Amino acid sequence: MRRSFFLLFAVAVDAHAQARVGTFVGDGAATRQVGPLGFAPDFVVVKAVTAELSTSRLSTMPAGTHDPDRITSLDPDGFTVATRQINTAGVTYGWAALKRVPGSIEVGSYTGTGDAGQRITVGFAPTFVVVLPLTGPARQRFVTQPPSQSYDFFISGAYSDSITAFTTDGFVVGGDDEVNALDGGFHWLAVRDVPGRIATGTYLGDGGDDRAITGIGFRPEFLNLKGPFLTNAQARYASLDGFGDSTSYWIALANQPDAIQRLLPDGFEVGTTNDVNFPGNAYHWVALSAAPVVDTAIVAQPLAIDPSPIATFRFSATQPDSGFECQLDTASQFSSCANPVTFGPLALGAHALAVRAREPLGFGDPTPATYGWTVIDAGAGDAGARDAGTPDAGAADAGPPDAGTPLPADRLGVGCSCNQGPAGLLLAALALLARPRRRAT
Repeated sequence: MRRSFFLLFAVAVDAHAQARVGTFVGDGAATRQVGPLGFAPDFVVVKAVTAELSTSRLSTMPAGTHDPDRITSLDPDGFTVATRQINTAGVTYGWAALKRVPGSIEVGSYTGTGDAGQRITVGFAPTFVVVLPLTGPARQRFVTQPPSQSYDFFISGAYSDSITAFTTDGFVVGGDDEVNALDGGFHWLAVRDVPGRIATGTYLGDGGDDRAITGIGFRPEFLNLKGPFLTNAQARYASLDGFGDSTSYWIALANQPDAIQRLLPDGFEVGTTNDVNFPGNAYHWVALSAAPVVDTAIVAQPLAIDPSPIATFRFSATQPDSGFECQLDTASQFSSCANPVTFGPLALGAHALAVRAREPLGFGDPTPATYGWTVIDAGAGDAGARDAGTPDAGAADAGPPDAGTPLPADRLGVGCSCNQGPAGLLLAALALLARPRRRAT
């Protein structure tokens, strides 16, 4: 039987962590786009709360491979799913998408040699690794496991010839065909511990109910846990907190109670099932924190009804040192833009701008700020940028302009030959009462 697995990760490096996590209710459509995320994902996982198989996809996988009729593509600002066990009408799905961050989260691929001892370089000493073949079950290894030991995501014991060791810059695979078949294609995800953001650990089961595992340093956004023989791996993720005592499994099993019961401010709570708390069993886990939100504000803009064909905007972002991307009118995509930025000359009529901040690691605001205004035939000249007032609490000025470039002039319309008149002056005066719309609803 073909198997897939469901993982949910936040990306972290130093003070940063990042994953987009959410849910959708299936609509039965042949294809469905999920997003925007604010970035092009390198890893996506999807799992239903019902007894449907989980599925995952890495950006290193060639198109048309690994369940191609489930997660059909990873897109520039999201991902696309198909109906086969991943978009059933009325079913709730949890999903996570992440972007690689060198030094703490990395993805990659290798070709199997069939020989034990093949070394895979990831660029850091990992604390958790998953190896995923194009067909067949995935293998996982926690740094807390004994030497040479790894697990899959189903009811099974430990494997001694799969992911056999971690090194200072990667991991080692054995001769198991699931991780190193001759000329086979394999893809991997590796993470490392980052204080306050990513943690791995272990505990011994005691059979007690409502047992708190604490001291990890943050509230997990995601938790992946696996025990020894005859235990299923399972996950708990914050985007489905509303389901109460409900744990997700990777196999075709509906969410179950009494396993990972809830996420705590400094850890998590387990119940009494053998999957999480059989007396004397060693359980291994990896926990990842929530990502800070990248939010964008327009803090200066033209009048809502403006007599000038030249429009100047200024922005701010909640993440320091952010750059900005703009999409003007009918432009097909976002392009880098300076802060402040000036567009024009613009044609008479209605115009709209969407802008999103992108922080230094490359993660953007998934809900861009927007503004609409109208250029009227009421005289020439640059009306300048109008202050939008006090931005949202926590929004910091992005500082000096970046090196971005506004959209090409051929996208901005054409100039106009305008005449000043009393009607135009009156309209311009009335427009001073207009307030900008900062964000789309």
